[in-house]
Amino acid sequence: MEKQNRSLLLTVREAQDELRISRATLYSLINKGLIRSIKLGRSRRFKRSEIEALCERGAV
Repeated sequence: MEKQNRSLLLTVREAQDELRISRATLYSLINKGLIRSIKLGRSRRFKRSEIEALCERGAV
């Protein structure tokens, strides 16, 4: 089995790239409750599983 070199938490930029959406759209999804994020100090992170689930639901 091959190990994946993928982080479990994504930055805002990484989440944008994965979803192919703008920063404003990403924050809109957060405000609508369609995606959850984790605040770490002044930074915001997203669970990779949340991003994948959003894609599977076809919300973006």
